Amino acid sequence: ERSVELEPVYTSANSIPVTLENDMHALAARWLMTHEAFGKEDVILVFIDDGELGAAVLVNGQPNRGCVIGANDLGHTRFFAKSDLCYCGHHGCLERICSTSFLKKLDGKNQSLLERVAAFRRLAEDPALRKMTRYLATGLANAANFMHPDRLVLVSPLNRYPLYRDALISLVRRCLLSGQVERVQFDIWDQPS
Repeated sequence: ERSVELEPVYTSANSIPVTLENDMHALAARWLMTHEAFGKEDVILVFIDDGELGAAVLVNGQPNRGCVIGANDLGHTRFFAKSDLCYCGHHGCLERICSTSFLKKLDGKNQSLLERVAAFRRLAEDPALRKMTRYLATGLANAANFMHPDRLVLVSPLNRYPLYRDALISLVRRCLLSGQVERVQFDIWDQPS
């Protein structure tokens, strides 16, 4: 379970009301505090881990509760994929697809998602990881195509493996609308839990 120290958020807010509804909003608030230079940009911050995927959106540098665009539910973007049942009650949710159990269902290998990513050289060498990565790239690109952000910030243990991270970003770029390819900047935030 991740924890974020909230005292700095409340202290820096002074008299400005602060509402953090979930861990992604807390993470977005922390990102804002440490990246003031990007304060007026539209940002999608995405956390990806084994079986976990969440997002927060900053519109003009301000947190968006997701009431209009459902940013916090990016992990519940559904595909026609045979994944484990998600806690939301559906199969095919992106956070269930980005998991060790999904990879194991595809090819039966007893390796964790992080072990596969650590051993990654080329997507062609691991068909199950390639399939999972294509779903992930499509989900991220669809969010960017819909929201037109200035930045897409990836927060993930997967970022520790540059070959995989770069392959994922390349796939996302290929799925972006042509007008978005140059607009969207990708940032890697090695944010500790």
